[in-house]
Amino acid sequence: MSSTPLIDIVPVQRGATLGRYVCQWDKDSIDDAGFVKIDFLALGALSQIQRVTELVARRTGERIDLSRINFEDSAVYDMLGRADTIGIFQVESAAQIQTITRLKPRNLLDMAHEVGAVRPGVGVNNGVQEYLARRAKRKSVTYDHPLEKRALERTLGVVLFQDQVNQLAIDVAGLAPSEADKLRRAFGRRHNEALIAEYHQKFLDGAKERGVGESAAEAVFKKFNGLYMFPESHAHYGEGYTLKARWHAQRGRNAG
Repeated sequence: MSSTPLIDIVPVQRGATLGRYVCQWDKDSIDDAGFVKIDFLALGALSQIQRVTELVARRTGERIDLSRINFEDSAVYDMLGRADTIGIFQVESAAQIQTITRLKPRNLLDMAHEVGAVRPGVGVNNGVQEYLARRAKRKSVTYDHPLEKRALERTLGVVLFQDQVNQLAIDVAGLAPSEADKLRRAFGRRHNEALIAEYHQKFLDGAKERGVGESAAEAVFKKFNGLYMFPESHAHYGEGYTLKARWHAQRGRNAG
């Protein structure tokens, strides 16, 4: 996005598809230049919801108001807990089916935690198994330092979302919010060894100033990684679509 033509600012080439063009800078170079980068995703679930809504209206004469569906419908959560999720946005993969039957969500918060858990950045530190064990009360909720509590209390001491990495850097090491976000982003960059080493030292120095011992600071820093995790708002927003898709699938089945 630019106030002047992009071809005057960055190298651009024609894409393989007629009428499409490709910026030759990668995401890290774009970030360094201060560009705004937006991902546009095409979700088949939106078409699915529209078609089922039309099907229900045709067969029952009732047009569903999407803004008024019941997010507390226990029958929907029962179906999710039984892994009856094939064709349902976000929760139909093998990993999601395996997790949702163990977590058995009963509300939107549970659903956000469930989809947030099935991400590489959570699993790399055995976070999925740890979260499920703590949720089932097979393990107690623990922290490597009390300063972690604000960031991790709502997810039982486990990092499930990107936002929590930022909050840990702020609370444990005293980093400014902008610097904490740069730390998080550094893990996802290519050839980042020198950059990670720099932030590692900043984190340890900041933690020391806040009275955090070196071993505890190291334990917190090891929870950071460059693999993909959801932002918390994304997990909650996406679960609105999941519940709508599941609810409509149930209505469509009843209408049929």
